[in-house]
Amino acid sequence: MKFLPPVKTPPPEPLDMQSASALAAIIEAVI
Repeated sequence: MKFLPPVKTPPPEPLDMQSASALAAIIEAVI
């Protein structure tokens, strides 16, 4: 898994929305 959300460094706002949607898509794919 290369896709890992940054924990120590918070992502910028525009990137945050994209990562959130990407996480949702990945979660839906897994479930």
